Amino acid sequence: MLGIGILLIAFPVAHGMILGALYLPATVMLIGLMLRGVAFELRVKAEDWHRELWNWLFWFGSFLASFAQGLMLGRYITGFESGFLYYLFALLTGAALCGGYVLLGATWLVMKTAGALQKKALTWTRWGLMWVALGVAPRCSRNGSPVFRSCRTRRG
Repeated sequence: MLGIGILLIAFPVAHGMILGALYLPATVMLIGLMLRGVAFELRVKAEDWHRELWNWLFWFGSFLASFAQGLMLGRYITGFESGFLYYLFALLTGAALCGGYVLLGATWLVMKTAGALQKKALTWTRWGLMWVALGVAPRCSRNGSPVFRSCRTRRG
């Protein structure tokens, strides 16, 4: 909160532009974080099918928070430009960030566990790596990303 206040005082134009573009993803991220916290707390007290419901809601809250972070990052990278390809880039960045978090957690599990859980974590690692590669591929090709192509032509 302090950072937002300092941004408003020091750079009011930037505050209006940045937060105006990120209000919805930031709100979605906060809802996801709240859902995670509530699900984590109430899962312990739940019985029978309610426990599975809270497990699913914990997963969904985690997904919302990480996807919204990636969406905000994608919007920031594109300079908050409007257009289909810019929004598609932001969505792809959100999906890649989710894959990155899956990859991070799964590789930690592979390193720290053994047996059936380790095999399951290897499957999650491959899945996460696929999403990260899907998100990185357009950025690695020289002319593959129309977003960066338009940025290069604007700057000269």
